[in-house]
Amino acid sequence: MKLNNKGFTVVELLASFTLTMVIVVLLFEIVVELKDVYVSNALKAKILDNNALVATHLNNKLSSMDILGAHTDFADDTCKFRYNQGGIEKVYVITVSDDNRTMTFGDAEPGSPVDLKVTYPEGAEIKNPSFKQVYGFDAPNNQDNSYIKLSYVVSSDYLDKDITFNYVFSYHQNQYWNNQDYNF
Repeated sequence: MKLNNKGFTVVELLASFTLTMVIVVLLFEIVVELKDVYVSNALKAKILDNNALVATHLNNKLSSMDILGAHTDFADDTCKFRYNQGGIEKVYVITVSDDNRTMTFGDAEPGSPVDLKVTYPEGAEIKNPSFKQVYGFDAPNNQDNSYIKLSYVVSSDYLDKDITFNYVFSYHQNQYWNNQDYNF
């Protein structure tokens, strides 16, 4: 009897299809994992860009102010700075929006333009905004004797862990203002 050696057996075809499917599934899992890493890193980069923008803006703005005092209202996630500009007292406000994705910076006067509005990407959320002011400790020769610390956490389901942002600004606080109570 003569055997036909020109083709593949069913078992050989089945084995090759099975092996091909295993390789395709593994490659698909790698592509999905790479997509998740890309999304996570893109979100992290956007959050870090926003934090750098906030830090630069705050440094430029607060450096140009003669700060008289500060106050935080945790009920509406607002931080207010009382400052002197050309002999006129003004209030500068930092606000976190109700959706916990947007921070707004600007003067509190009605009709004043917003200095900066930073919106975090979809899926990211600002949590635990806090503000601390320590002022009036003794420092010789008009050196900085006060500081302001703004902290918040940005979280997302796409991130491995939350990103904490801390901004500290030191300045000179006049003794006259140390004992003042401010009504913001």
